[in-house]
Amino acid sequence: MWTDTWVFGEEELRRNGIGDTDTPTLLDLRLFRKYSESGSSYSFIHACMQEFCAAMFYLLDSPQDHPSRAVRPIEALLLTYFRKDRASWVFLGCFLFGLLHESEQQRLDALLGMQRSRELAPQLLGCLRSLVEMEDPEEQVEFLLLFYALFEVQSDAFASHLMSSLREAHFPLRERPDLAVAAYCLKYCCSLRELTVSVPEIFPEERGPDPIRTLLWWRQICSVLTTNEHLRKLRVVDTIFGKWTLLILCCQLRESTCPVQRLETRKVSFSCETGIFFEVFTSNPNLQHLSMTSTQLSHDEVWFLCSVLSNPVCNLQELLMDGCQLNKYSCPHLSEVLLSNANLRHLDLSRNPLMDEGVAQLCEALRQPGRSSHPLCCSLESCQLTRACCEDLASVIAHSQTLHELDVTSNALSPGGVMLLCEAVRGPKCVLRKLR
Repeated sequence: MWTDTWVFGEEELRRNGIGDTDTPTLLDLRLFRKYSESGSSYSFIHACMQEFCAAMFYLLDSPQDHPSRAVRPIEALLLTYFRKDRASWVFLGCFLFGLLHESEQQRLDALLGMQRSRELAPQLLGCLRSLVEMEDPEEQVEFLLLFYALFEVQSDAFASHLMSSLREAHFPLRERPDLAVAAYCLKYCCSLRELTVSVPEIFPEERGPDPIRTLLWWRQICSVLTTNEHLRKLRVVDTIFGKWTLLILCCQLRESTCPVQRLETRKVSFSCETGIFFEVFTSNPNLQHLSMTSTQLSHDEVWFLCSVLSNPVCNLQELLMDGCQLNKYSCPHLSEVLLSNANLRHLDLSRNPLMDEGVAQLCEALRQPGRSSHPLCCSLESCQLTRACCEDLASVIAHSQTLHELDVTSNALSPGGVMLLCEAVRGPKCVLRKLR
């Protein structure tokens, strides 16, 4: 495994304890297959069989005693596996931890007359804990592989001891078994503060085979939103929501026991009505931040969202809609949010073709004297603006008592437009602190 050797000659087999008389038996058992017509070289019938044998080696022997310098200690093995430094290692880590399952330990004890697997468990636990506690663990290891290892062991004490200190977790859920693994491990993450989930392909299968089990696993994952008192940030990326999966998520988000403050979506699409998603902001006062980067919204969806955010009971302070394909027709609804939401402090409309006409409507709302007493940061980067909107922007800069930051980067304002903005900044009533 360490040298990426998948084909073995007869001399290599003998050196590893497989004699000439053993080879026919391994062929009959369909563990081995001939690699060449001459029959002088062999490989395992499937690579996972070789990975299983490698896991057994680490369970039963000491790598320090191996004659090859290529064979590394078990700590190096785990780090290599969880980092996915070797693409050919698919099941090795799962096999190693699966052999620590209580039922497997009992079988091994009876078969081998030894308790090596029980002696190895604390060592493996220590290795996993060091991986979880390293700085920026998500940059170092692939968390889903680590969670699969815990799922294989199926030890409540083992999982609780390891997961109790985890602050951040990222679950890229690509296959249905990933949901089961995430549901199992998340219940032990009692200190979790940030959770990121990505479900690109599973949810459209709500109507597929065994949809109830899929939804049950998803509900168990979402339950962490109300059972973990430390959770503050939920990110959903690269996900397609169906009716029931969105409903399950929103039922947890709208609970008063849900402590999440920051809700972020990126490249999320909805194959159902989005109203229930937006309504959580009038149900849960803890939700103060909404980011919908690259999440496409229809005109009706923008209207519904803005009507919810304009509700007096909405406590939203930051609204980030970067790259949501908003246009000038969205601006009247966004202006209503500026006028009605007294808590809003940050509005990011970057990378939307609002154009001069749309920004003029926003400026009209920003000029209103009774808009809000909170300082406002507004980003209009890459909104296809020209010099034509600079008079409106200059008027806001000169007279607004709440606009403290304005970003108009990557717009063709022209030198004349920039001069208008600079002249407004020099005005005696200007309270702007940052102009980009």
